[in-house]
Amino acid sequence: MAKKGGCCYWVRTFLTHRPAMPSKSTITASLTPELTAFIAAKVQTGHYRSASEVVRAALRLLVEQDRRQPDSVDREKPTAGEPDAR
Repeated sequence: MAKKGGCCYWVRTFLTHRPAMPSKSTITASLTPELTAFIAAKVQTGHYRSASEVVRAALRLLVEQDRRQPDSVDREKPTAGEPDAR
């Protein structure tokens, strides 16, 4: 479900882990209209049944990217004394 608010859409995403994991987490995230449209387009293709599946697939790719390039995560963190620019 999406709710307009300012420049972003609030999207409540229900994330269900793989069957091996018995728990379920709910996360609310603020997405730009472009990301919301991207997710909707992915679901429309029929390759994904829900927005949650698209988000889980994207997060799995991010985890894999971080695994392959562990120092890229460190480059995004400010060093001691530097302001967090994010």
